[in-house]
Amino acid sequence: MIFIIYTSYLIAKYEIPFKIYDLIKRKNIKTGVLICYIMIIKDFGSSIAGNELSNVIIRQRRHFDKCINYNHDFVSIIYLSSLLISYNIKFKNIRILDALLNMVRAKPSRVIFVVRTMAPRHFTSAMRKIQENSVKQLLTNSYLLVFDDTLWKGKQLLNHAKFLIAYNLCFTEKEFVHSKFYGSTNFTSAGLGVSSRASNYEEFTSSRKTSTYLSSGDLYYLKRIYNHIQLKYLLYTDPKYARQIYLEYAKYIDTLLKRRIPKQLDELYMGYIESLIGYFGFISLLEGLPGKKLTDSILDSVLDKHPPPNPFELEMLITPRKHAEKMASILGWSEDNIFSMLERTKSAISSLKNSIEDRYLGSPVDKFFIDEEREFMEFLSSFYSSHNNILYESIERWHQSVM
Repeated sequence: MIFIIYTSYLIAKYEIPFKIYDLIKRKNIKTGVLICYIMIIKDFGSSIAGNELSNVIIRQRRHFDKCINYNHDFVSIIYLSSLLISYNIKFKNIRILDALLNMVRAKPSRVIFVVRTMAPRHFTSAMRKIQENSVKQLLTNSYLLVFDDTLWKGKQLLNHAKFLIAYNLCFTEKEFVHSKFYGSTNFTSAGLGVSSRASNYEEFTSSRKTSTYLSSGDLYYLKRIYNHIQLKYLLYTDPKYARQIYLEYAKYIDTLLKRRIPKQLDELYMGYIESLIGYFGFISLLEGLPGKKLTDSILDSVLDKHPPPNPFELEMLITPRKHAEKMASILGWSEDNIFSMLERTKSAISSLKNSIEDRYLGSPVDKFFIDEEREFMEFLSSFYSSHNNILYESIERWHQSVM
């Protein structure tokens, strides 16, 4: 039996679909799957997005507390992704990120918290400082990533995905609760709700599912989370792994630097954009490597002379080759303009590459840990093995259930 609730903004504004869902739950209908699909537009003056995100966290905490109180065999998994994260967002008297981190602190062996966001150095001034603060706050007790394994293949650009996925997998009662919140909303006050002056026009969706089994869709998320925590663990515990990641990306960078500079306008344009993507990815990579005292020093020395590409501008510059001349014309860029910009970008990439190879690769990275990284190393030492085993066993249970 499947219950589906699909609604519009007008109804959702008063949280009616959420009330219908709770009514179904109170009726103790236990057969089948409960699903709530909601597409909602958040207009100015509404905090419904932030309120519903808070509801997701409240429900997750409720299931979490129940499993702890009854000494259940369980795991609570939280997977958060946002282009921007403001640490101080608060709705329904809940400071969102603190509420999530408090679950980790309450039972760190049974809570897996993965965060994906943008490297702060891609932004400037206040935007960068706020993002840096959020990243630093999240670093100690979560598996925080500013790049993934698509980066060193030269594929990654912006982390535009904005969602919070929460699982509470209770193996004792065979009750698997899966909540999702996702949409166009960044994890900021303006994105999720109302500020004193302005807020964003956004759309979001929230869904909830309680089941006695894990679906193939659940398996997809669990595998992603499993891969993410392994990547973060190896970066911080295996110097050879971090070095290998750099060397893989360096191969891609070397092809950019050695490539001849074309003369035709469309080829020049495409070459320039690819060099910007390479520089952009290089910054993400260095921000994600361990030893932030050293990586910050390297980035400061290079970015002061060669500022990072604006991520939103870069996204708009990317175009198929057949439209490259048209894009250059719109921008008023001549062959000489693009040639000069391409040369400057290649110089920036070379400077960053030389600094990494001269200062980073041969250094004992743990000497350059900031305090938050040292705390994270203690966290990994105590809890990574448990997290890795729980995720592996959860994935194996799914495979056994479909055999």
